[in-house]
Amino acid sequence: MPPLFQRGGILNLMAVRLLAYRTFMSNADKILEKMRNNPHGWRIESLKIVARAHAIEWRQQGTSHVVFIRDDGKTLPVPAKRPIKPVYIKKFVHLVLE
Repeated sequence: MPPLFQRGGILNLMAVRLLAYRTFMSNADKILEKMRNNPHGWRIESLKIVARAHAIEWRQQGTSHVVFIRDDGKTLPVPAKRPIKPVYIKKFVHLVLE
């Protein structure tokens, strides 16, 4: 038998996935808290991590901006050049927590 099915292998796999999800959520929450405390010097990749964890979609169709889109249709365009200005980080945090 494959090791996946031995000794509760399926349950072990599910537990690993759940642990990975919790770790991902906890990292995203830590990043969001750091953004709230210090909105300076962030990169677009960090915003995407937080957005993914909070079910906010984004699009970047060959443009210089990334547009974050909430389920209710509210959008926030953020310039992708580094570093992102603090005003955009504050608006992003507000978009996530609102």
